[in-house]
Amino acid sequence: MFDKFELRFQVSRSQVFNIGINYAEFKKLIYFLFKLKFRITLFKLFILSKYAYCSSLFFHFTDKTNQSRLEKNSCKSLKSYLNVKTKGLTLEEQFVKLKSFNLLPLKLRLFQNWVFFNFLLLSQIEAIIF
Repeated sequence: MFDKFELRFQVSRSQVFNIGINYAEFKKLIYFLFKLKFRITLFKLFILSKYAYCSSLFFHFTDKTNQSRLEKNSCKSLKSYLNVKTKGLTLEEQFVKLKSFNLLPLKLRLFQNWVFFNFLLLSQIEAIIF
């Protein structure tokens, strides 16, 4: 993870402000500037889209190491953006906790994407055959 961010504000063509900020300060800034509803939207746009993009690859992880890394990464992103602790919870407990945010736990989301992908694939094959 990055230790520092650089925020750049351009007021006019001649006035540019660069602000160096570390990750902890950036997280506090997000909580201060944005309401929860907007943070959920940011999370869905920037974090969940990455998981959805590579969901077919994640489903093929057969070893526990990669699965645990992915789960750990997902828990960290939920904690940092939405302040929701899901580490160490069962799938049912995660589902209940994330239901108020209209989110699914990572394993259910990956399964949902896999089912949707297979449905689209089968419907295209069926359209070609008939």
